Amino acid sequence: MSDSSSDKAPTPTEESGQVVATGDAPSAEILSKLKRAGVSGEVIKMIKMEVTRSHTGPLPTVETYEGYERVCPGAAREILDMAVRQQSHSHQMEKYGATSEFWLPVIGIIAAVSIVISMFVAGVYLALNGHENLAIGVLSGTGIVTVVGAFLQRGKTEEPDTPPPAPRTGNLTRRERRERAAEARKNMINR
Repeated sequence: MSDSSSDKAPTPTEESGQVVATGDAPSAEILSKLKRAGVSGEVIKMIKMEVTRSHTGPLPTVETYEGYERVCPGAAREILDMAVRQQSHSHQMEKYGATSEFWLPVIGIIAAVSIVISMFVAGVYLALNGHENLAIGVLSGTGIVTVVGAFLQRGKTEEPDTPPPAPRTGNLTRRERRERAAEARKNMINR
């Protein structure tokens, strides 16, 4: 739950062209600073003071909390219970996320190793039972590398390459000419 409120204290009101300050005047410290700065008394009267209060969190402010309890007895307890349940849920989800981040790659590695071992065993079995050509195919690693690579690369995405900026046309600055010349020399050396 979050609460963002604004308490506005003295704001000037206009009545038939006159500006009249309402509520409390600015603090003595502010008034002295304004007078030292040469601000006229008319302007000081028109100063708008605004106090902004803001609150963010799982529970409302104490004043709001008391208001809920006055309007609906028992509401304060329900709000507190709701915040406790929400916090418990957040902790469970964070724990699940941390556990998943650890175990999913481990399970992938275990699966890849078990596939490699089973393909090796299958290749040896085929070789011992007179199927040498099939054994060579299984043991050559093409299938093993494909399967293991698929397991190990799962979840990894390549970052898209950003294309280089389009070459500027027209008049180049001195700096741009020097940079292009340096780049051309570097390319010629690296050939």
